[in-house]
This record gives sequence, structure tokens and C-alpha cells, in this order.
Amino acid sequence: MKHSIKLLIAAVLSLSIGIAFASPLIISDLITPYPRILQGPKAEFSIDTVYANFEVQENASNIVSGDLNLSIVDYVVVLNVTNLYDKPARISNVNFVAAEEVTFVPSLVGGFSVGTHGKSGGGGNGFVEGLWLDDEWLNVTWLPDGQLPDMPYLPFLNENIPKVIPALSAEESLHGQWIEGVHVWEYHNITSTSGEINMTTYDYIFVNGTWVDVTGRVRPDTAKPFVRASGMLLRESLSFDTEDYGSYNNVSEYEQYKENWEANPSKYIGDLHIWAGEGGFDCYWQPGESRLIYLKGTWDVGIGWLEPLKSGKINMYNSVSSYLYTMQEMGDNYANTALTQAAVKQVAVQTTAEGYLYNAILGDNQAFQIDQFGAEVFIKSGS
Repeated sequence: MKHSIKLLIAAVLSLSIGIAFASPLIISDLITPYPRILQGPKAEFSIDTVYANFEVQENASNIVSGDLNLSIVDYVVVLNVTNLYDKPARISNVNFVAAEEVTFVPSLVGGFSVGTHGKSGGGGNGFVEGLWLDDEWLNVTWLPDGQLPDMPYLPFLNENIPKVIPALSAEESLHGQWIEGVHVWEYHNITSTSGEINMTTYDYIFVNGTWVDVTGRVRPDTAKPFVRASGMLLRESLSFDTEDYGSYNNVSEYEQYKENWEANPSKYIGDLHIWAGEGGFDCYWQPGESRLIYLKGTWDVGIGWLEPLKSGKINMYNSVSSYLYTMQEMGDNYANTALTQAAVKQVAVQTTAEGYLYNAILGDNQAFQIDQFGAEVFIKSGS
């Protein structure tokens, strides 16, 4: 019974077009295959926050929320990134989030959601190779006109979305398109009541020509992590762009981005890029090599955002994305060598005259020396 949905659909196809069900080659020709990507070797990295300094100016921002000015947080964060693989590998991106709570939730499609205090949520859609629906394996989808319709906004508030899969006639199955895989829409609704954070997950799949609410009835063959950060203080992403990898194809494009970014008065600090192509930062990590990555910025934060720091404890989420080879380097033998790894830890922060500090690396009379690219720091001792 585990494969009954798959076999029933195949049987409908065979009866509808007059072919024998025992002809898997012919049936497979009717279904567009799932876009599988050959997986290659991947490098294992570790990433850890070793230093975080938050200088706080309460209600000092020019931005007003309600009757109060927002507070300003100037931060410096240092991440220790280590290549645990036995070959050189490149880093494409690192992420840092400081929040009251960070948890990993098993998910059909994966993703990341950050929220401040109160109600928030997140999710997304994806195309998975298959999933378990009511303990039966589903891995094919019928599209009536070859197109996927839009999902209604906040579908968990829409009572018109069916919870029962509609029947599909043999006549209907002759039209449209059959594809291998299942379209999934997933939403995690996060609420906070009296300081207690709760999350409810809603799941929808596109099956037999319509979106169906299958909340509580589906599970993945292999779960992907959905990262939930509640009570967020700040979020920072740093990408290393090269000629073959990233948002900018050459140093000229990167310099233009940097010039435009610096001139923008409403620039978003949480999405930074550094040129790592020719003449730029060296994003290669040798086997066993550890390096200290530097993040610095300023955030305007609202009421309640400082509560995790004031409590003396804060959760820090880190992720590092690496790759061994680019598509150009692999040519016709391309295989995916990219991998993202993440870690979360809770740390105690100490109160300082300027704000709050977590320090697990600097000793007395030591300081950071920043490289010319503003990407890496080295520890130097004072006189």
C-alpha cells in the first residue's frame, strides 16, 4: 500500500490511452522527470561566534515608532570558520543572527524565518521529489494546463481551500501535463502570548488540479531544516562574490554596487557583499585552516528588541555556505559540490559601559586587526 497513489495514477494513465500497465517505459515517457542534480563531494566546515560587541544608544535614532525614537545598536561580530575537509574549499556566504530564541524545525521545503516580539511567521513553497501523504507515497502531479496556479494569500485563513483530494477522471488525465514531483506550500505561523512563543505549521500540496490543505497529514522522506528565530535583535549576511560565483561577474560590477550602496541613505546593512575574485579577498580555505570573519554594522531597533541582551543571555545562529568547484570548472561533468551548514548556541553577555559583550577569544591587551577588505581579522597584542 505504500506506493498505491503512484500506481493508481499510472493505472489511470494506462487505461486512458490504451496501453498496458506492464509497460513502465511507455508510462515513464508520459511523465516529465523530476529535475535531479548529480551530487558531488562536499566540504565540511564549522562556524562559531567567538566575539560579539553590542554598543547601545537607547532611543537615539531619528526613526520614530509610536511615540518613541528607535534605539541604535552598533555591533561587531567575529566568526571562527574552519575547513574540516581534506581539500581546499571556497566560502560563498556566512550568516549571523542574534535572537531571543532560535530553533530548527523539520520541514518539507526548509527555509528561514525571523521575527521580532509578537506575531510573525514565514514559510515558502518548493518542489520536492516526493512525500508521504496519509502514510502513502506520492511523487507525481497532474497539471491541468501545464501551469501551477498561485497560492491564495495566507491560505490558513481561507476556508475555501479543500481538505479532500478531488477525484481525477480518466478523461481529465488525457489532458494537461504529468510531472514527477510534488509542489508544496508550507507556512509556519508564530505567535507570542505572555512571553511564550508558539508555532503552528500549515501544509498544502497541489494535487489533481488544485491546492489541498494537508496539514498534519504529510511528512517528508528526508526532512529539511526550517530555522525559526523569534525575538530577533539583528541579522547579518556576508557574501563573497567571484567571477564565476555570486551576484557580480567582475570587480567593476562590484565596485559599482559598493558605490551605490554607500550613497544610499536607507541602505540595508544586513546584506553585504565583498569581492573575492581576482585582486580581492581570498575565499579559499586550506584543509584544517581556521580564519576569523568580521561583521560590522548598525541597526535601528524597536521596543522589545533589546530584551534578549538585557536578560543576559542571547541565542546566536551561524551558517556557512561552501563549494569545491564552480560549474565552469566542472564543465560537462557538473555535480553539485555546494553545502550549507549551521549551528546555534546560547551565550551569556556581560554588561559594559557602552552596552553588552560576549568575548571568547581576546585576552588582556589583545585587539583585532582588520584586513584591507574588511572581511577578516587577526589578533594582535598591545605593548
